[in-house]
Amino acid sequence: MKHTNGSHRDLLWINEANLFRLLQAAGAMYLEATWISIDGPDETVEVEVDLIYDEDEARWLAPMGLVEAVMAEEGWDPADIRGFRVGEEPVQAGLWLDMDHPPMPWSVYARAGQEMRRRLEEPPPTPEEVAALEPLPHAWQIGEQPGGWVYDEAGDPQRVYIVLVMEEGTRAVRQIHLKHGAPATSEELEAVVYRAAVHSMSGHPGRPQQLRVAGADLVGRLQGPMRRVGIPVTVGATPLLDDVFDEIQQQFESEEAPRFVGEDEATLRAFFAVARSFFNLKPWERVDGDKYIAFRLDEGPWGYLSILGQMGEQFGVSYFEDWLQICRLVHNQPTFFDALMEETLDPGIPRTIQAAGWMEGVTLENRTDLHPEDARYLDALGLKPLRGRHYPVPRHYSAEGMGSLRLPLEGYTAVMEALATVMKRRRTPHITSITKTVPVQGGTTVTLRFPADGTEALPSPVPGCRMIVEGAEAPYAPEDNALPPGARLEIDAPGDTPLHRIVAAIKRETAASGNRLWVRGVLDGAFYLWVDSHGQGGPSPPLIELAGRPNLQMEGLGQFPVRVMKTVGTPAETIRVRQVGAERR
Repeated sequence: MKHTNGSHRDLLWINEANLFRLLQAAGAMYLEATWISIDGPDETVEVEVDLIYDEDEARWLAPMGLVEAVMAEEGWDPADIRGFRVGEEPVQAGLWLDMDHPPMPWSVYARAGQEMRRRLEEPPPTPEEVAALEPLPHAWQIGEQPGGWVYDEAGDPQRVYIVLVMEEGTRAVRQIHLKHGAPATSEELEAVVYRAAVHSMSGHPGRPQQLRVAGADLVGRLQGPMRRVGIPVTVGATPLLDDVFDEIQQQFESEEAPRFVGEDEATLRAFFAVARSFFNLKPWERVDGDKYIAFRLDEGPWGYLSILGQMGEQFGVSYFEDWLQICRLVHNQPTFFDALMEETLDPGIPRTIQAAGWMEGVTLENRTDLHPEDARYLDALGLKPLRGRHYPVPRHYSAEGMGSLRLPLEGYTAVMEALATVMKRRRTPHITSITKTVPVQGGTTVTLRFPADGTEALPSPVPGCRMIVEGAEAPYAPEDNALPPGARLEIDAPGDTPLHRIVAAIKRETAASGNRLWVRGVLDGAFYLWVDSHGQGGPSPPLIELAGRPNLQMEGLGQFPVRVMKTVGTPAETIRVRQVGAERR
């Protein structure tokens, strides 16, 4: 590993948007797997992480969300952190929240937080202090709006109410006040205005010409207190506040929506009862996580599940609508560097989600991971957490954010009930195969196949297929190109042959001719359907699933166009590979 000469290096915590901006203008940077040690008041937290190292500036770059997550988990404030180390090396830390301004030392950030908390904890200024201030040339706008939901120390959900004071003319934010559980009282609004006057966030003490509010409700709560300090309160338009509140509301709306609120009570009770039975069986201890369960509800389409939790991480189940979705998810796992530097895709969306289209499943979550409105709804229904005080939470992620479930709650309930039935009947601790049709509550039958191989949904009989791999340039190693322009491979095979066996046959046949074709993977557009690094252990699409797809390529020393078509007549019984055209250069 190369480092810039010198003994001192910095660690900059930087938000994601600025990190991508920085990488676009990057000089000498590389990625390194290491760990960060964060020294707190009583203990040190170590986090394994891939960090970017900027050789030109001799500094490490780390995502701000990492340190925020550690502080939230440990209950620390910035001032509680005594130091940072990368590997064994102590580093000077700072924050870079705005690339148009210099980074802020961590000590300055911590002191600013302490000062803000000190001002909020001390008594508000007195009416006499406010009355003695010089009048400012502008009016202020003050408003209140309900925001998101949070949990209090007892674990109960509370609505957050936001009070905002802004100055006309300068457009400065003079004060922000957050209150949990109820709107601000008249006394609390009075304190907000007094702090805006004496301890303004914009740094300029003074009294406004008047307070402008949008509604009569705030007038009633403010007129009395403001009369004591000679500040008139009027009703009028508050465009400054409207713009800021709109942004705040958009932020809340972009966050995860409730999962359970509005769900039919009977459906929800059945889901919780079955989830309790299923997860109590600890399926992650009995089913391998790299294999998939095919299922079918009555005569509907085949779907797939995987069991999560074998490594002690997130426990639950993932749902996939078809086998190609599984292949795209598994074979497009990026490195951290790939995710940051990808130019042809949206860097704000994980590559796995872009490849798979969406991800969905049910996972076991802590109460505080529930949407607070869901927590209130479940409490009202008397639905308790499962063993370990976890809740089964269904979620659907896509490039557009959180969305509606593709497999409805009733579907998850049916499949988990069928799997629980099978696991209860099996005496062996490790389940290696399932071929069952299981009736479940509500009259549904669930057909299960494990391990799945992607052929469950294929027609019977399966047609044969022909794959044609066209020759192409190999710009980085033209002398080793086994398939130059003008050459091609023709492969005939049964339609249910998995792609990894087709590639293996191509390698054997081309090697036998003295000119082995190296294959890294097969792409459908920008995403892999199969990558050789996974070998036969990873999911592989049946050949017929590729028929008619217009953007297939085989990646090796070059990008070789691929066409797959169904054949007419009796399908080939084995894989046959034929080389046609130009000889090796």
